Amino acid sequence: MIRRFEENQIMDITYEQYGYDKMAFKKEAPRFRKEPIDFKNVKLGEDVIHHPGNILPGTILRGALAVKAKASPLILQLSDANVYQVSSCFSKEAANLIVSIAGTSGTPANKYYDGWYLYEEFPLKDRKAIHSTNEAPSGIAIDGNGVWVGEGTRLYKMPHDFSSITEITSGSAIPAINGLTSDGTYLYTVKWDGTLGKTRFYKITISGTTYTWQEIAQLNFRVDMMGCWTGKIFIGYDSANNLLREWQMDGTLWRNIPYTEPNFKGALILNGFPYIAIQIGSTASISLMPVRI
Repeated sequence: MIRRFEENQIMDITYEQYGYDKMAFKKEAPRFRKEPIDFKNVKLGEDVIHHPGNILPGTILRGALAVKAKASPLILQLSDANVYQVSSCFSKEAANLIVSIAGTSGTPANKYYDGWYLYEEFPLKDRKAIHSTNEAPSGIAIDGNGVWVGEGTRLYKMPHDFSSITEITSGSAIPAINGLTSDGTYLYTVKWDGTLGKTRFYKITISGTTYTWQEIAQLNFRVDMMGCWTGKIFIGYDSANNLLREWQMDGTLWRNIPYTEPNFKGALILNGFPYIAIQIGSTASISLMPVRI
């Protein structure tokens, strides 16, 4: 009940008098009007519903444009402090999933894979696995087909539940893996070529348990690690110049963003918004910070 004071009298005003229930929601009116909705088509003040899974990336989930302003940092706790990459999925079949790879090289040494399901704004770790090989972690990506893991120049595939692992490069290794991302059909990675003074930009095509790779462009700027594909641009990290690099599929540089954090551990898309994964000191904790692109 709300109490309103007027001259010479006090009037008690209830929600019910104005067609609302006691939870302050309009009676017989839907709380959500439309779903899913792309942020490019949303209208100011329009409400949309949030389903916990299988939503196309780029979809506004809850609160329309307000959500864009409310994108907030998230914290992940990994199984090992030697973090290499945190990644998410652009394909709707695995939206709301986050994966990571950590570990070291050795004879052999453990690589630790962690997976989270993003329910509302809360990442819930519900899967993990350990893989013992000689190579160091070199990338991880996820799409509707599974989880793709780079260790050295070797590429592996896991199902979404981490129940098994299969090497794709058993015949021959990939020239380089420095972070991985997927557009739902192909995998992408990069290699900075200091002699050439350019970044080699690779596309990897998977067919069963075999692969082919193609250099699709030589970038006229440095990228040391692939971050993610947003649906329009790639995001990568230039560690020599402390820059986030954003470029198009044809290799055209779109924008540089100064980035002074020393512990870049990947870029990812969550609920349609880009985040940067930052390791907190030398711990096994990762902060996912929203960025504007």
